[in-house]
Amino acid sequence: MLEKKLLTLACAGGILACGACFLPPMPERKPPPPPVRLDLQGIRRIRVDVKNQSPPNHLVPFQLAARVASEIIFQGRRLNVTAYPDSVSDDEDGVLQVIVLSETGTPGKKLSNWNGIEWSFDIGISAVLTKKNGQVVWRELDGGYRFSNNFAQEDEVELWKEPPVLDRLTGDVGTRLVTRMLNAR
Repeated sequence: MLEKKLLTLACAGGILACGACFLPPMPERKPPPPPVRLDLQGIRRIRVDVKNQSPPNHLVPFQLAARVASEIIFQGRRLNVTAYPDSVSDDEDGVLQVIVLSETGTPGKKLSNWNGIEWSFDIGISAVLTKKNGQVVWRELDGGYRFSNNFAQEDEVELWKEPPVLDRLTGDVGTRLVTRMLNAR
């Protein structure tokens, strides 16, 4: 029993000798700053208006407006802001006008483990959030949105006709646009 006590005492002494108790204090780690949020300047109700001016005209404006409005409600819940897709209304505090400038899909490599292709999509967007009085609160001119996904369709013309492709791209564009807007990027 005395041997165990001596061994324990020696171990404790060794730990102290190695500096476990005398280490310099750990540096204070500051939490990262909160993300910069857009000052909506009193806007609580946003009307989302989308137009597609790209020559191929694949993305459906009302579907994109609905997705953007949904994302504003979801991501802006702490800001107490709501949104709705509409082209004519008078009860909004601000208007987010989104214009689709370009839409391209580029096939990539064929996937060996699945009968499909990796597609890259480039969507050009211009967006402006204005208050009811016309003051610009946020804008993004010629914003580039790049996405990639795997789809079974190999032909680009047929690919754009696939509802899952359009649903996915509409969701991706809507989410990224609202994230950029609310985080003032």
